Amino acid sequence: MKQNNLRSSNILTILVMIGNLNCISSVVNSGSKYVSYNEQSSIHTRKESFDEFSSKPINNVNHAVQTIDTDEESSKQPHSRQKRFLGLFNLIQFSNSRCNSTDSDKQGVCYTTTECRERGGNAKGNCASGFGVCCLFEYNCNQQRASADEIVYFQNEEYPQSGESPTLCLFSIPVVDDTICQIRLDFLDFELDGGSADDKPCDRDSMEIFSAGTTELGMNKLCGQNDNQHIYIPVESVQAVPMIRVNTDSRSSSNVTRNYKWNVKITQIDCTSRREEIRNLKAPEGCLQYFQDREGTVSSFNWDGLNSRQYMTNQHYSICFKRSSSNCQVSFRRSGAAPPYSTSVGRASGASKASSGQNNLQTNMNYALDNCGPENGCGAKTCILIRDELAANQGNVGDPDVNDWLLINGAYRNPILLNNNIPSNKYVMGSYFCGAGVGRDDRAQGNNANTQDGLDDGTGIIQHVNGPFVIIFHSDGNPGAIRLDNNQQTGANVNQNARNELGFALDYKITSNCARLDFVTPPAQQ
Repeated sequence: MKQNNLRSSNILTILVMIGNLNCISSVVNSGSKYVSYNEQSSIHTRKESFDEFSSKPINNVNHAVQTIDTDEESSKQPHSRQKRFLGLFNLIQFSNSRCNSTDSDKQGVCYTTTECRERGGNAKGNCASGFGVCCLFEYNCNQQRASADEIVYFQNEEYPQSGESPTLCLFSIPVVDDTICQIRLDFLDFELDGGSADDKPCDRDSMEIFSAGTTELGMNKLCGQNDNQHIYIPVESVQAVPMIRVNTDSRSSSNVTRNYKWNVKITQIDCTSRREEIRNLKAPEGCLQYFQDREGTVSSFNWDGLNSRQYMTNQHYSICFKRSSSNCQVSFRRSGAAPPYSTSVGRASGASKASSGQNNLQTNMNYALDNCGPENGCGAKTCILIRDELAANQGNVGDPDVNDWLLINGAYRNPILLNNNIPSNKYVMGSYFCGAGVGRDDRAQGNNANTQDGLDDGTGIIQHVNGPFVIIFHSDGNPGAIRLDNNQQTGANVNQNARNELGFALDYKITSNCARLDFVTPPAQQ
């Protein structure tokens, strides 16, 4: 019998024996293996190995074969194709495709009962018209992976409860076969300790993702709060096995007050599949994250508006957004749900990167009002500061470089102030953004021009591009300066609430109605 790739096929076939037999066999098959068995004569016919066997008496069977087709495309074929005249034994054959389990919103893989048990899964509901079970695969650090499956869940041992015992484990993700091109990780639940101090993120608990290929993911350790975040891992070969490493500190011997909990859904994406739900799940090449909703919120990893910790250093990754043929623009602005003083890419206004080589605040560097200020920065010359090229009022030559930014090719309102500090309503094009939000901060007008509220009061950025909607986040290798209780600078322009490098949270919206923008030449310093 020719072996078929039934993982990508959804055909369930039943062959019913013709004649007057007291008992015929029912062969359940979820792969290319099958067995036939006649209990009355004790005659066995086998090819390869069988998965599950059951027999039932059928008297005076005189009807033709019935074909049950679970594939959407095949089910649209003429009715005559669904009736065949075959005989000898029952053959039930179905694909090992994803299915919806009866356990909350979790998905599993369709297998026979025996296969599910042998592969270490749990049967949670039926599939394949009742001939298979939806097999749910849930693993933790104390369980060994036996085989590759299209959908699995990686959880802490106590899940859904939190854990507190120290943990160190390495979890591998074997690739199903050579049709898999990407693996998507959805962090359905993710709560780890964020770090022992503002400038020491992930130093007690952490999760690391390794692609096992030549492609760098561009991210760093995960910790703190990452509920509903996701990433894509490119698959270069079946032999390149991605891995997840988890390290949690002891709760009894340290000052860790938050217990840990995680539940990661791991989905392998078949790039040859004809199923629309799988095709839609695939991300464009080079995207670490891929958002498919028309509007929502995108934030940096580990960002927590209520428990601020700095983001990790040495990151560089792309965030992509699904675009239909009718979509023409996407807008970004600081999230309305983000608390005041909870976001900053690079330095926050009223705070500095560092001074005299020390990791604390000694100098004050505000964003200029004609450069999207007071709390936002626009342009490469503002967001990227190379210390040996700085003017005297931009810090000391020996200080660390500043090179943290969001790259968004888009338009924002011109920050140049007119008479009486009234800003222009014309737009300029830009790419590099830093500070609390993106684009011009509309507090830069009138009597409020120099005041700060830890928010972004502007309209954000509008991106008009012919290609995909993409933004890039970059952080350098230097941690942001922190404000020490006994070493604070005071002054009219120093904001004691400002914190550097806390991350970003942006609301986005994709539309099909493009705004007509009136452009001017951008300011020279950008």
